[in-house]
Amino acid sequence: MSGLAKYFLAKGFSVSGSDNAKSQATIELQKLGAKIYIGHNELNVKKGQTIVYTSAINNTNPELKMARQLKLKILKRSEVLSKILKEYKNSICVSGSHGKTTCSAMLNCVFNHLNLSPTCFIGGNAKSVGNFMLGKSDIVVAEACEYQRNFLDLESKYKIVLNIDNDHLESFGNEENMKSDFLSFVKNSIAIINIDDVNSNHLKGKQTITFGKSVNAKYRAVNLKKQKNGYKFTLLKENKKIGRIKLGVLGEHNVYNALAVVSLCMELGLSFKGVKGGLKGFRSVERRMEYMGKLAKSKVYCDYAHHPNEIIATMKAMSLGGKKDLIIFQPHTYSRTRLLLWDFVEALKPMKNVVIYKTYPAREQYDYSGSESKLCNALALKSAHVPTLALNEKELNAVISLNKKVKRIVVLGAGDLYYFVKKMVEEGKNSQNKKT
Repeated sequence: MSGLAKYFLAKGFSVSGSDNAKSQATIELQKLGAKIYIGHNELNVKKGQTIVYTSAINNTNPELKMARQLKLKILKRSEVLSKILKEYKNSICVSGSHGKTTCSAMLNCVFNHLNLSPTCFIGGNAKSVGNFMLGKSDIVVAEACEYQRNFLDLESKYKIVLNIDNDHLESFGNEENMKSDFLSFVKNSIAIINIDDVNSNHLKGKQTITFGKSVNAKYRAVNLKKQKNGYKFTLLKENKKIGRIKLGVLGEHNVYNALAVVSLCMELGLSFKGVKGGLKGFRSVERRMEYMGKLAKSKVYCDYAHHPNEIIATMKAMSLGGKKDLIIFQPHTYSRTRLLLWDFVEALKPMKNVVIYKTYPAREQYDYSGSESKLCNALALKSAHVPTLALNEKELNAVISLNKKVKRIVVLGAGDLYYFVKKMVEEGKNSQNKKT
């Protein structure tokens, strides 16, 4: 939502909004001129306003109820974003269960490297531009979130599908519905799809461009070489060598993100040299294997991994799981944890030193079947290593204090634990500075 708010502020509109708590996003919007209310109240709604809301807001919200009572114009976030996309000749939606934010940020980095001045709506904070950039060209990039099937509201010329996995099943009902909705999403667009992904390779758009490591991919990565800070690979187009690409980010999954970017850019007629240079300079997004600093002698990293397959990918990229690693996982939403409980167990059980932190509920009410306690108990049944449960910040502090010999603390999840850990690291830095 903050990206949309920044867009309208940049366009000269008066913007107001509310949130449950003060955050970096609300502070930033206030500085840009938005009127921000902390807490949801019907008095925040005024006559003459257009109301934009996210799907995380339910019908009992007092502001939404008042807007309906006043018969104001009410739009979902995805509906507003779709209207914006239609204003650009080259509109690009980035979809998929995993990697949307990183791929969108990669595109932004490449376009800026080529001085193309794109407009971008990014789901996280990219190191160069944050979560929004208003450009001057006919190019717009936006993430297409599948939660509550919102991506079906979005129309764009190009649609990237990175992968399709069993996430947000509370919205789709089952995996077959999810696959069907992705097919509907791409059908009227130029579809750029991951041919290696078993759930994506059947998709066919108005025109379909494929990428992957498979010999059948139009844009193909071969001769992958893992390095200390990323990967190198050779790009083939229709099995003809184009050149070598170097990435400065960890994880083989980022090779696929880069392939999606290259495929789109080459189809747009951009120079390979420029695309290669943009990818080389890309340095990821906040909360993607982000190094935070140190707690005592332990290096601290945070990653957004909140799905079992994301945990596995991060574990592989960072070579996690040894006795010198302390893994702290915060489940995100009760529904996801309940629906994927045993997948989470399989992802976490190879790790020798695991802490399960209290579930981040987001928009949901408490449900024991998707709680941190349920996950911890299930993991204890299957793992050779007994996990630790931490229900609050005080308990987590105690657990970290008892693990003084670990070399890395890795925080996984999309919830609020990131901000607590960030605060701990900052306080540790300040304490160390005072001593010196």
